[in-house]
Amino acid sequence: MLTRDEYLVGWSVGHGVVPSRLVAGWLRAAYRVARPLTRLGVSPSAISVLGVALIGGGAFAAGRWPALGGLLIAAGGVCDGVDGAVALVAGRAGRRGALVDAACDRVGDLLLGVGLAAAGAPGWVCGTAVAVGFAHEGVRVVARRRRLRLGVTVSERPTRVIVTVMFLVAAGLGVLADAGWWASAGAWTSLLLAAAGLVQLLAKITASAR
Repeated sequence: MLTRDEYLVGWSVGHGVVPSRLVAGWLRAAYRVARPLTRLGVSPSAISVLGVALIGGGAFAAGRWPALGGLLIAAGGVCDGVDGAVALVAGRAGRRGALVDAACDRVGDLLLGVGLAAAGAPGWVCGTAVAVGFAHEGVRVVARRRRLRLGVTVSERPTRVIVTVMFLVAAGLGVLADAGWWASAGAWTSLLLAAAGLVQLLAKITASAR
């Protein structure tokens, strides 16, 4: 079983970037959760699937109870962080697990858009945000195959989850505006961040090719 420092190094190597203080704090928390799960023999893929199930439940609940939907999506987002930690700590990071994790992430991204749409956001905005997010991840995959280290952008998956959770909770509380307004604001924010992140990646790839 990896120590905490070994885990942090493994994460940095896998992502090609040194984590910020905020990210490092989250990684330490994920490590604490991963250790007992690793001892129990919990599969990283099982955690990934659980995360998708929670996000799906949140997207379904968002139509009537946006705040509850946001909380369920937040729990799914936590699973998304812990599954990778378990894989690294247990030494079970492999191609099959990576494929399961990537598939669950993309389904989860789609469900984030569904949740905002269910809460009252325009469907076309949610759909476009999801599509641009998919393009963002596709470009990153191509870059990794070319062994380009691009670092992080403003539209990483944790950011997408956090934005959705924040605006769904605000929609449920109904502070200053109704649920539809908050959900729409969340969808537009997701779209703008996804577009900005994609531009960042393309700019870094262009710079690396020179």
